[in-house]
Amino acid sequence: MDCAKFSAKRNILRGCRTCFAQGLNKDSTTLYNKCVELNNADPFSSNTVQCGNALTNAIALGKRKKWQELIESTDMTHGSRRAWKTIHFLGNDYTKTETKSLVSADQVGHQLLVNSRGNHHHSKRKKLSLVTSDSYTYTRPFTMTEMITAIKALKIIRQHV
Repeated sequence: MDCAKFSAKRNILRGCRTCFAQGLNKDSTTLYNKCVELNNADPFSSNTVQCGNALTNAIALGKRKKWQELIESTDMTHGSRRAWKTIHFLGNDYTKTETKSLVSADQVGHQLLVNSRGNHHHSKRKKLSLVTSDSYTYTRPFTMTEMITAIKALKIIRQHV
């Protein structure tokens, strides 16, 4: 269950949450339902706008209360993990520690040079000789009698298999 909550916090966008809105409590939930009803009836009336403003103020107040409770409950005097996590979350230092690579750029370049050289021990390829009159007998077109005998032979082999 903890794994599902963790992945939901990381992957579900705030706009996609339908069951939870941060700062929404029981009092603001009734106000939210009233705003939905007024919006369905007449979205441009002054009552709808006033109800929407009251709802955003109530949600902001709920968020502020939750933040104050978090700050008051966090022990900042000792090296608590929660305090440092909050400080890092609020801080503006987005630089990450650089991990040193086990392979240097010089090693990569050297390996590319070694791979590009190839193996010099291979003999050079021989040039193809010109077609002689002896090889012409193997490349001439088939005659009709040769094709008929080959097809008959294939049919006989198929029958025995």
